[in-house]
Parts: sequence; C-alpha cells; structure tokens
Amino acid sequence: MKAKKHQTKDGFNLGHTESLIQLLKWMRKCGFVQSFRMRPAYFTATERGLQVLQNVPRGSVIVSIPIKCCVTRYYLSKSWLGGILKDNFSRFSTQALMSAWLAVLTTPPEHISDHVPGDIHTDFWRPYIDSLPTEYSLPVQFAQEEIDSLPDYISSIVQKQSSTMLQAYTDLLNYLPSLNFKRFVWGYSTVNTRAVYLQRDPRDPG
Repeated sequence: MKAKKHQTKDGFNLGHTESLIQLLKWMRKCGFVQSFRMRPAYFTATERGLQVLQNVPRGSVIVSIPIKCCVTRYYLSKSWLGGILKDNFSRFSTQALMSAWLAVLTTPPEHISDHVPGDIHTDFWRPYIDSLPTEYSLPVQFAQEEIDSLPDYISSIVQKQSSTMLQAYTDLLNYLPSLNFKRFVWGYSTVNTRAVYLQRDPRDPG
C-alpha cells in the first residue's frame, strides 16, 4: 500500500500564525477595518495571500490599508533616513531608500554606526517586520553561474537589476557606512515582492 503524499491544500488557513495575529492587531490599532470576511492563507501558485470567505460584489474595495501602515517615499523623507541623506535624498530611487530603511531597521543596534540615530528601533513597525519572510529565492540572489544558465532574455534583465541594486548599495555606503549588504539584498527583495504603486501620499502637503 502506497503512502499518501502530504500536500498543502490551496487556501490553507494561516490565521493562527502568531506573527500574522500581531500584524492584524497592529493594523486595527492604526484604523484598519475589514470590509469582508477574509483570512491569510497559503496558495500553491502564489504562496501567502488573502482569502475572501464570501461573495464580493463587482467593483468593491476588498482591502484598504491605513496610510499610517504604509512606508512611502514621503514618509522616508521625514524619517531618520531623510535626516541622514538630506539634499542627497532625491538621488536615490524609492526602492533603494526602502531597501536601506528595512536593512537598517532589521540590523542589531550594536552593528549600526554612529551615523544612524539610536532610537530608530522603535516598537511601532515591529509587527510588520516580524510578519515578513526571513529569506527569499529571487533571481537577484542567484550566483553568477546560476544567472548565466538562464535564457538570455531573462539573464540580461536579472543582470541589469543586480547591477542597479549593487550600485545603489555602493552609493548608500557613503552615508550609511554600516549598511549590511546581505540585509540590503533582503530589503530589496522585500520591496520587489510587496511594494504597490501609490500616486500620492496624503500626508505630503506638496
């Protein structure tokens, strides 16, 4: 008799995960209101996501995230990172800025240089940070041999993105000497897989 293979069922409920429970509590404190019954779930094709448990009328807004829970370019310009970069802030792409912000925020305080204020490790963003994957398997993290084995039309894109990422990291080192490359790549991957376009931050008066 053959043993059955154990497979993760599509829509497998992840709502019991402590980090996601704390994330939802944090979002609710910031004003998040669920419009529909939903839960975090695992899908075989896309992995983690939200599963709606009821019919959704056409044209409905399924999820609306409070702006207080969003890291935007404007937010970063007013944060400790904007204070360090000052007039050089505009030189960097939003992706590079967010990657650096995430990298520093997840680096132990004792490994951060004096250039960064000592009070950046606040508890506000902790529920969000704890909900993020600890690692990714994206092309920008491939070894050169692996990139070379990809089809030309893909490897050229990966090569370009890797070069852009490395250049941004190198330039940021002038202002953040203790910026860890491994943490920066993790931050870059986090932004790649989670960022969405926001036309304008409502907190920005200009």
